[in-house]
Amino acid sequence: MADGADTHWMINTYNESPLHAALKELYAAENGGKTEQIIEGSCSIADVLLPDGSVIEIQTGSISALSEKISCLISKNRRVTIVRPVAIEKTIVTVDGDGNVLSKKRSPKRETVYSVFRGMTKLAGTIPNDLLTIEVAFVRISETRLRTDEPAQLANRSRRHLRKWVPLGKKLVSIEGKKTLRTEEDYLSLIPASVKEPFTAKEIAEAILDFGTDPFSGEPLTAGARKDAARGASPLLWLLRKCGIAVESDKKGRSKSYAVRKKS
Repeated sequence: MADGADTHWMINTYNESPLHAALKELYAAENGGKTEQIIEGSCSIADVLLPDGSVIEIQTGSISALSEKISCLISKNRRVTIVRPVAIEKTIVTVDGDGNVLSKKRSPKRETVYSVFRGMTKLAGTIPNDLLTIEVAFVRISETRLRTDEPAQLANRSRRHLRKWVPLGKKLVSIEGKKTLRTEEDYLSLIPASVKEPFTAKEIAEAILDFGTDPFSGEPLTAGARKDAARGASPLLWLLRKCGIAVESDKKGRSKSYAVRKKS
């Protein structure tokens, strides 16, 4: 059976977001791949399958949700690239029930590469790996919201406080840059250069808070964006420790400190 040839499979993209769809088509076009292809020898479908058998997966949420699929593909010696978009700029467009634009404004929230690590815990036993690349794409997006007459709950009932709008979807405006994570060196590059060994999560967070500009996307950071990025210091260090990239060192006061594992 050739990749994508099994007619018993029905590929469902009904719930696919516009952002996911746009990135999938873009990466397929840039790499000469085909979208929504059944992967030979497995029970999964690739967002993008390349001519050499490599797989590209677009993940707009937690990367951990793909952990089983990633492990399966790597075990079959497939190269896998996970594209995780982070919104360095988001424009919020609010519309009424007829689609008329009521307002358009820029969201104060800005994501950074550090935003992804809270959603990578299940990859602790997998990275770093020559077959697995995490590609953080710095994107500008627009999000459309439908104004409602009454405070509304989301379909997944995740809102603690109801609001008078519901999301209709996010759209890709542009990709402004990328940060590739594959090797130990790639992950260690996320520790600010001002942080010296042995280091603590607090020291990494404090160094991130000193950023005026995102060193990876080149975007200026608001105080809120710096605080959000700094919250990624603990998940990042946890991941480095679980992967064996960082090892525990002498304590600094009451805090555990870590150093980069020495290669034999």
